[in-house]
Amino acid sequence: MDQDTQKYYEDLISMFAMPAWKELIRDYDEIEIDLNDITQIQTIEDLYYKRGKRQVYADLITLEDRTRDALDELENPSEVEDEAFI
Repeated sequence: MDQDTQKYYEDLISMFAMPAWKELIRDYDEIEIDLNDITQIQTIEDLYYKRGKRQVYADLITLEDRTRDALDELENPSEVEDEAFI
C-alpha cells in the first residue's frame, strides 16, 4: 500500500475515534425513524428525495465498517481472497 493510501486510512480511523464522530452517528441513528416514515410521501419527487436521504444515511452509518474492511483487505490481500473461496 502506498503512503498516500496508508495516510488516508489512518486519518479515517483517527476520525472514527473522535467523540464528534460518535455523536454524529448517534444523531443519525435518532433520525433514522424519520427516514423510515413514508407516510408523508406525496409525489415521486418526494420519494426520490427520501430515497436519496436514505442512501446518504446508509453510506455514513456504514463508513467505519467499510473503511476497516477495505484497510484489512489492503493489509492482508491473501486472507480476503482465501475467505471468498470458502
